[in-house]
Order: sequence, then structure tokens, then C-alpha cells
Amino acid sequence: MSSNLETPVEVKEYDTLLSISHPIGQKAAKKKSKGKKSSNTLDLSGIESVMKEKNVNTSKLIQLKEALERRLQEQERHMEYEILMKDTSNMSEQQRKDHEKYCDHIRKKLGYQIFSYV
Repeated sequence: MSSNLETPVEVKEYDTLLSISHPIGQKAAKKKSKGKKSSNTLDLSGIESVMKEKNVNTSKLIQLKEALERRLQEQERHMEYEILMKDTSNMSEQQRKDHEKYCDHIRKKLGYQIFSYV
């Protein structure tokens, strides 16, 4: 038999060529294992920039949420002011009572002193 590891062998029985392979040698195995080690190491250079970008995006999201909350509070204060200043001359007695109760609620929330209108 030939000493070449990848020598095709003719098998007359099947009239085809077969390739017989043998285990690799120690030097080749070392090269192969060293090559695998270097390919298994992770390249972390891109992770830092991705993390920085994520932090920037998170910071922007927090700023947007805070701005939205301020805007909602402004709208609520404006609506409460409109309710407090509402003309009650055309309201029914029940509507005036309900309005006054809600105005008292707003005044308490805002920390205003509540006077009785008797």
C-alpha cells in the first residue's frame, strides 16, 4: 500500500475510486488546535460602542419621558384653572354644587385655603 494519506484506491469489485483517510499527525493536530483557540476568542471592540449608543438612547428616552410628564402636568394645571374660573351664572343648582365640590378638591390639591360660601 502507498504511504500517501489521500491516495485513491481502486476497488475492482465496485469499479469505483475510494479515498482512504488516516488520522492527522501530532504536528498537524497542534496547528489545528492552536488555530481553533484564536478563532474562539471574541472581538469585543464593537461591544463598547454599542453599549455607549444604548446609553445615549436610554438617556434620550428618559429626557423625552420627563418632558412628556411636564407637558401633562402643565395641561392638568391649565384645565384646573379653567374649572376654577368657570362662569357658574348659567348653571343649575346641582351643577353649581358639583362644580363647587370639584373646585374644593382642586384647591386642596393645590394647597389653597378653602372658604365656606354659605
